[in-house]
Amino acid sequence: MDSFHNRSLNETGIELSSSGSVTDVTLTWSVAAKIGYLVGLSLVVVTGNSLVIVAVVRVAALHKVTNFFLVSLASADLLMGVFTIPLFIVWMLRQDMFAASVSCNVVLLSCLFVSVSSQANVIVVTAERYCAVCHPFQHRRLFFSRPDVVRKTICAVWILSGVFSGLSIMAVNKERATCSYYDYFDKNFLLVSVILGVFVPFAVICGLNVRILYKVHNSGLFQRDMYQACKQRRNSIVTLSSKATKMVLIVCFLFLLGWTPFFIVVVVHSFCPTCHLRQALDLILLFAFTNSAWNPMIYGLCNKMFRRAYKRVLTFQLSRADSSSREAKFVLVCGKPSISFDSQCAENTC
Repeated sequence: MDSFHNRSLNETGIELSSSGSVTDVTLTWSVAAKIGYLVGLSLVVVTGNSLVIVAVVRVAALHKVTNFFLVSLASADLLMGVFTIPLFIVWMLRQDMFAASVSCNVVLLSCLFVSVSSQANVIVVTAERYCAVCHPFQHRRLFFSRPDVVRKTICAVWILSGVFSGLSIMAVNKERATCSYYDYFDKNFLLVSVILGVFVPFAVICGLNVRILYKVHNSGLFQRDMYQACKQRRNSIVTLSSKATKMVLIVCFLFLLGWTPFFIVVVVHSFCPTCHLRQALDLILLFAFTNSAWNPMIYGLCNKMFRRAYKRVLTFQLSRADSSSREAKFVLVCGKPSISFDSQCAENTC
């Protein structure tokens, strides 16, 4: 058993004392730096995503369909900062604490649940923006005529994430020597699940985003042409919600940038245990965790209403929040359907 603990702790970069006791360890500089980074990251993730949730819930001007889905994504990121990152820190320090199968399953499956729910929320946000940009009338009929659709969709995301995470326990690698984030699942199951559950959804996200960009570009050209043709008509001013869509595109891009390398390397590590990818996996996973801290910053940088809401929350001025939010209105411009926002709404974004 002592050799098992020695090997586990050495893999994390922790040096054992001369007595070999698992309770008396000396941190290397690399591990100390990782832990310091993770502690700071956890604080930033919790603070930023809590700010997003409070801002959207309390400030009526942010009561938009897209923002409610962003709150669900922020909730997943908040769980990352509250549970996943702190547990990973404990795992780095004391793997022997998770030697029991029950504790190992709880820790690693909870991490899987948070990452799956984040991915599912990104897919839903992307699909909602795709529907809003490419099929605006259907979007309005679906989300504005039936407000319960948003709530049911968010509930479905979390329920399906929990079901998938729970069923994954049947594919646990029973031959693993340690409780490891990288060798937890059977390699064949890992390969299939990463292809079907990660790369295929990522391809869907990329495909929808390409369609959105194409539509926004063409609509922008169409908008300018129609405005020139109808500029004498007071009711013909058209403004597309391209700024909000651009914000979602940035969120999706950074999510893919953060998590795609991890899933690729973890599959390679499973099929090539002699490739010595452990240190690379640690760094890539730390980079993936950082994704949970980016989104609140993106919302603030790209949306004036979020910036104002952040300021009101931080200065305890929630009572002065807007009493109503301005929703998109569908109008006909020279006989052509489009999406219109009033001038104030257009100024509030980026």
